[in-house]
Amino acid sequence: MTEIRPLAAEDIPAIGTLFQRVFRNPKDPAPEALLDCMRELFFRHPWRDPAIQSQVYVTPERTIGGYIGVIPLRMRLKGRVLSAAAPTTIAVAEPAKNPMAGALLLRTFMNGAQDVSVSEPINPIAVGMWEKFSARAATMESMEWLALFRPAAFAASLAAERFPLTRFGRPVAGPLDRMLARYLARDPHRVTAQNQAEVQDLPRDQFIRAFIQLADEAYDLTPDWDEETLGWQLAHASGNRKRGPLQHRLVVDRNDRVIGGYIYHAHPGGVAWVIQLLSRPDTALQVVDAMLLQLDAEGYVSAKGRTQARLVEPLLKRRALMFRRHSAMVHARDPEILAAVHEGRGITSGFAGETWTRLVSDRYTP
Repeated sequence: MTEIRPLAAEDIPAIGTLFQRVFRNPKDPAPEALLDCMRELFFRHPWRDPAIQSQVYVTPERTIGGYIGVIPLRMRLKGRVLSAAAPTTIAVAEPAKNPMAGALLLRTFMNGAQDVSVSEPINPIAVGMWEKFSARAATMESMEWLALFRPAAFAASLAAERFPLTRFGRPVAGPLDRMLARYLARDPHRVTAQNQAEVQDLPRDQFIRAFIQLADEAYDLTPDWDEETLGWQLAHASGNRKRGPLQHRLVVDRNDRVIGGYIYHAHPGGVAWVIQLLSRPDTALQVVDAMLLQLDAEGYVSAKGRTQARLVEPLLKRRALMFRRHSAMVHARDPEILAAVHEGRGITSGFAGETWTRLVSDRYTP
């Protein structure tokens, strides 16, 4: 008989090996750094809840044939505390031999104790599985945006990742981007002023307090962050070597009121990965302008992130490219929760989901 049971600490080497086999190089053993990351996420999270745990699929041979990693969350809807959860990865060792393992793992997760389940991003196959449980895609949160500051350098960097020999073309990118800059300067939609908003780089503890207050005031559905939990998440994300150092900024207006904030990874001269971007409903354009100007001034070739309903129009005004590769899914039985998400009044991605984690996005070998 097969069995679905909660993940135990002693299962980490087995699911680490499975992760390595399915998502990385199956010829190499699971790095110890990967196993440590799993232990941290699944057993040391400040919101760890015995009722919301990662699950493993046990084969008739009593081996682990699959798993679903689960991040415990807590959310708050207009002061009401909710339990929440986000799956990270689902992996099955032998899908042909155990064709129902993935579905059984997802069903166990969806039937869990949480009030709301969020996942972003997931591929079309997984979307179909979620829809069988009456989950819906959050359309605006499923979109991604890309702002190009140095188009030639961005193209050269992208090409060099896939075709190493093209790195010799990078010296040409600088002069070409300077020519493009003169042309773009005449574009009326280009960001040229901060629209009376200022970017502040504060120590992490001050940023955390202000960011939590901003989320509480600007959104109806938010993570139930406190300083310890958001600080723990930031510390975990800071170890991501592939995406680069983690940085955070606040945006304030001329009255020194916090109107927005964002958290991003970036290597010098590379792409700025904006993991979380928050704004008050009436200040989104100011926040987007301030952020884009700051990232451009620091020399990044581009910036990218996921959208929210209130951010789409400001980003389009600044000629950001919009595309959809995957979907952000939400499942809840309470219509008030779903309304907050689908009406753009909730935070369900970034540090409110699972893309802040290092599990999938980081590298674990030198």
